[in-house]
Amino acid sequence: MPLEELQKKLYEQKGEAEKREGAPGQFEPGQRQDGQETDSSQWQKEALASREPFLTEKRKKLLRIIIIGLVGIVVVVGGFLFWRSRSFDTSKVLVTVFGVDRVASGEEVSYAVRYQNNTNVTLTDVKLTFIYPPDSLPIDKQNLTKIGDQDASVVSLADLQAGKEGKMEFRANISGLKDDQKKAVVKLSYHAGDTSSSFESSGEFLSVIFSVPLVLNFSLPERVVNGQQLDIVLKYLNTSDIGFLDLALNMEYPPGFNFISSQPSPSQGSNSWRLPEISPQEEGQIVISGVLTGAQEEVKAFRANIAKLQGDSSKIVSEGLGSTLISLSPLSVALTVNDSRDYLANVGEHLTYKLTYQNTVDIPIGPVIIIVKLDTKALDLSSVKADKGFFNSVDSSIIWNESVLPDLKMVQPGAKNEINFYVNVKDSMPVASFNDKNFVISVSSKIDSTTIPVSLRGTQISGTDFLNTKVNAKLTLSSKGYFKDLSVPNSGPIPPRVGQETTYTIYWDIVNAANDVDNVVVEGYLPPYVRWVGLFDPASANVKYDKNSGKITWTIGKLPANTGILYPVKRLVFKIGFTPSSSQVGQMIDLVSESTISGSDTFTGASLQGTARAIRSDLPDDSSIGYDGGKVIQ
Repeated sequence: MPLEELQKKLYEQKGEAEKREGAPGQFEPGQRQDGQETDSSQWQKEALASREPFLTEKRKKLLRIIIIGLVGIVVVVGGFLFWRSRSFDTSKVLVTVFGVDRVASGEEVSYAVRYQNNTNVTLTDVKLTFIYPPDSLPIDKQNLTKIGDQDASVVSLADLQAGKEGKMEFRANISGLKDDQKKAVVKLSYHAGDTSSSFESSGEFLSVIFSVPLVLNFSLPERVVNGQQLDIVLKYLNTSDIGFLDLALNMEYPPGFNFISSQPSPSQGSNSWRLPEISPQEEGQIVISGVLTGAQEEVKAFRANIAKLQGDSSKIVSEGLGSTLISLSPLSVALTVNDSRDYLANVGEHLTYKLTYQNTVDIPIGPVIIIVKLDTKALDLSSVKADKGFFNSVDSSIIWNESVLPDLKMVQPGAKNEINFYVNVKDSMPVASFNDKNFVISVSSKIDSTTIPVSLRGTQISGTDFLNTKVNAKLTLSSKGYFKDLSVPNSGPIPPRVGQETTYTIYWDIVNAANDVDNVVVEGYLPPYVRWVGLFDPASANVKYDKNSGKITWTIGKLPANTGILYPVKRLVFKIGFTPSSSQVGQMIDLVSESTISGSDTFTGASLQGTARAIRSDLPDDSSIGYDGGKVIQ
């Protein structure tokens, strides 16, 4: 259609507009204009008919579970809140006990117990149990019982109302050792309100023992003369009202104290006394007698302790200390041997004793007598010689007085003089039994006067001195060689011939007198021209040979006293071979060099040394060889 015609129709007047085609009718879903249902409406009906209902069986079951769970939670929470509102808090029932932090053993201690009910219910069937510290002694015996091995007081109390409190007191004597910790325990048992359950609250208190009421006191003279015999009185006292069991009293003596006896006698050694029991307030004493020696103005301290025996061990519970001072007597005397007070003597040795005497006061004293006594089996008393003194062989004493030494008629103030005497140690110690060892040379000296000056009356004017000298062991090594030996046959030419080997048997024998010796070793050397065959007896001996140096080492270790006297000789036998060279023709040859032995004396502590001569090819101990039989031939 042309554009102009189209515009005319669009802008025609109203009348003409009515001639236009009517507007389409309203469209209804699912309907046709002719009133018929559409296909989509039918589909909707079928879909609705096939849809599942909202509350299916599965969903109903899940809903029931959720409802039951919610109800359970409500019940549990409600029950907890109900239980919480009805439960009992034991922390609100307080039990405390008070005492003394530091106590002396045996002291009476008072414990204050306080209990409080800070809950809102009444406590019924209330019972208080107070457990006393171990080893304590309760004062109040009422309501007393045993819990295990400890004493306890059990008291039934009235009902304790809410907010109320109560107090009780318990007393006991506490005993134990120093630094022991002692614990008291209190327990309060009860029922709370209408509950049938039993509850318990508790408290405790700890005390420490800082002292023990066992007192030790010494009774000693303030000053003693060197060499004076004295009595030491040691008193012990229990100041408490309780007893102590299984104790021991021990003494520690100073150097220079020689124990003689005691009353009562020691239970062990010379310094220990067993005290099965020290009763309450008991006092006892031990009297010890002995001789004390020392240097002038030297302080001598005596120590004692009381110990609690605990099986194989002990614990000191009390200690005491006493001391005295060594002072020179108006007449003093001092001994030395070979210019020493710590000399160690050797078997067969010559000893020189020096005795120094002195008047230490400012007035003359006289007449004076000096006596020396020799108390030992180790000395050869037939060899005793004394400068101007008289030796009495009946009692082994040497005496000097004014008849032999005029200076002793009157010893002037401050005068100091010396006299000597001499004696030999025996060449061999007297041994008859295995107990004959550890020999000591004991020499005592005393200076005195029968006339005591008026100004010194009441004073001990005599002076004494003691000198003990230990005797070293005598360790002896002998070395011998044999060609003809029945136990170890040898071979080769005698005299030894150039280019041919001759074998020999060597014996090392050891004898040990007087003391046990340790770390014993024997050493010797073979010259380069002597061969170590490697045979020795006993085969178990600890023997080593160094072929580079030719050194033979025999390690023995411990060697008992009197080996070779009461015990068999300690012996090593070994074999060597000698092949001479032409340069040795006509010579006597050393087969084994000089041998040495060493060891340490377990009694004296001395290092011991010994030697044995070299063994030559003439074998002086083998009578079958002779002098010419030892010279090398071509």
